[in-house]
Amino acid sequence: MKIVLKPFAYCFLLVLSLGGASFFVSGQQSGPAGQINPAERYAKSEYQIPMRDGVKLHTVVYAPKDATTTYPF
Repeated sequence: MKIVLKPFAYCFLLVLSLGGASFFVSGQQSGPAGQINPAERYAKSEYQIPMRDGVKLHTVVYAPKDATTTYPF
């Protein structure tokens, strides 16, 4: 008996096989060995900003500690 698959089935099998392969490859990769903790690079500040309706908005601001480098913000 001859089985005929439609183009949708071929696309589905291709996506399924690529998804499975990427799952196994992503599990093998590890992060950089010399990764730096973000708390060492940024200073954390917390503020209560008053809104017009009287509610205070709790805001957390992270600012870079390194002032020698320019940042896009």
